[in-house]
Amino acid sequence: VTAISYLFPLWAGDLLGWGAREVGIIFGVQGLMMAVLQGLLVGPLSQWMGELRFLRTGVCIMLAGLVLAIFSATTVPMVAAFLIAATGATFTMPILNSIATKRTPAMLRGRMMGTTASAGSWGRVTGPLVAGGGLYFFGYPQAWVLCVLMALGLLFWAFFLVPELPADKN
Repeated sequence: VTAISYLFPLWAGDLLGWGAREVGIIFGVQGLMMAVLQGLLVGPLSQWMGELRFLRTGVCIMLAGLVLAIFSATTVPMVAAFLIAATGATFTMPILNSIATKRTPAMLRGRMMGTTASAGSWGRVTGPLVAGGGLYFFGYPQAWVLCVLMALGLLFWAFFLVPELPADKN
């Protein structure tokens, strides 16, 4: 997720000539979308679909935006790619915490939440490093490919390594 937030302003600046104003507007739209989606949809959709299916759906939406980013070179597809990827991330992030909490015994939850917070911190370090390295050595399309590969790792985890709970089988 931080790789997306790192790449988008550089990408929009280089390919579209955008500055802080234009990028800031898109980040504002994204922030408004996040607030509305998390405030109104995440809870009901995760209950209706089951958390694990909703997590997988969120990751797939994020992947769709990232794949679109690989092939985007003009304003509309670039903005769409960013907002689609951000929407998937908006669905994914709160569900990850819920899944970690519900699958951890009560006496270990504090430790697990600390571990997930630490992993998130490392993600905020490694995401921009991987994206920046990809950008420096290869260019924008390949940097987005690296983001796709990171998201595919999350999708693999969500499909094959997360144990299902009875509530997930809705």
